[in-house]
Amino acid sequence: MRKVLATPLSQCRILSRKIGQSIKDLYYGLILFGNLRMFLCPRCRQPLQKKTTGGQSVFACPTCGGLAIGWSLVRRQVPASVANGLWRQARCAQRREGAPCPACRRNMALVGLDVPAGHIFLDVCPTCFIAWFDAKEWEAVPHQPPPIPQERELSSPAKEAIAMAKLKRLEERETLDVEFPDQPWQWIPAVLGLPVEISGPTLRCWPWLTWSLVALCCVVYALTFRNIPAFAEQLGFVPQDALRYGGATLITCFFLHAGLFHLIGNMYFLLVFGDNVEDYLGRVRYALMLMLGTALGDLFHAIGDPRGDIPCVGASAGISAVIVFYGLQFPNAQLGLLFRIWYIFRWIRFPAYLGLFGWLLLQVATAYYQSLGVTNVSALGHLGGATVGALFWFVWRYYDSLQELFVGISSPRDR
Repeated sequence: MRKVLATPLSQCRILSRKIGQSIKDLYYGLILFGNLRMFLCPRCRQPLQKKTTGGQSVFACPTCGGLAIGWSLVRRQVPASVANGLWRQARCAQRREGAPCPACRRNMALVGLDVPAGHIFLDVCPTCFIAWFDAKEWEAVPHQPPPIPQERELSSPAKEAIAMAKLKRLEERETLDVEFPDQPWQWIPAVLGLPVEISGPTLRCWPWLTWSLVALCCVVYALTFRNIPAFAEQLGFVPQDALRYGGATLITCFFLHAGLFHLIGNMYFLLVFGDNVEDYLGRVRYALMLMLGTALGDLFHAIGDPRGDIPCVGASAGISAVIVFYGLQFPNAQLGLLFRIWYIFRWIRFPAYLGLFGWLLLQVATAYYQSLGVTNVSALGHLGGATVGALFWFVWRYYDSLQELFVGISSPRDR
């Protein structure tokens, strides 16, 4: 993979928000169009209906009156101290014991909140950035005070009070909108131009398959780095002899790498995105997606690359399937890039779906140059793996909906 270039820093935030909102609206529109039963009430399992409350869109259950509300709306309507506390509880929850999420069907985190009427428990999904409120719970949660009506002529004390209130809200928001990652080690890949995962889904179990694949690739590189061209000719994928050893080279090329930085880059992306995908899909389906992504990426490379006698090695085709699945399944996960102009460093945050869109544009552009034979990066292989990742995500979503529609399962399926 290669990093995604950005506009100048002075315009990057504004441009990201405008493009991001448009892509996000298109993304959710396509999901709703292809899967009308995606949002289900976690209590009565009925399809939720979209409605407008106070100028904002929410999803409501017509039977029990519950509401599924995006976390961005919660942050705008609820005081920052309350929203931050609820979010920390949800992110730090060791076990998710709440109701099934209306979007991903996995159990949400159960968080507590003290309100004037007593103590209530809310359901929050850190993966999908959705909060579920049973009937009357949204009204019980403290809300931001209504904006102060603007007068034609305000007194100096009133203007000062308004300015102080705005400053306080900005300071409170900064407590959640961190401009840099929490882990010090993330500065190392960031300085090298690689994206880092600032806020991602919570893992339910240790992703030992992903770590095992990384360890195996490192061991293979240690055994082959002294004579990489010979091993690439023997076990790499050669387009003009694609079915050598019964087609085994379609998979063996995954474990070979052309150099140390080639290995480090691929393994970094596999670790960052593969753990969440393995946790969501399960190890068997995750391994199947990696193998099919690698094989289809090789076939795309063989069809479009004019250099049929040069071996192709690397795990990036299979990892591309992981990247696409991650971006589609966890679109609101926060990623970050560190930009540098001379001696000025600045973190730029963006959601996963925006990063996926930019990454796909880059692969399409690079694939054109690959078809001319002027680049050593197999972007066609990346696009082949990306196709498998998108198909896995679509089939997985569609399979869930069919199972709930025709079988009538009352509890979420164990992934």
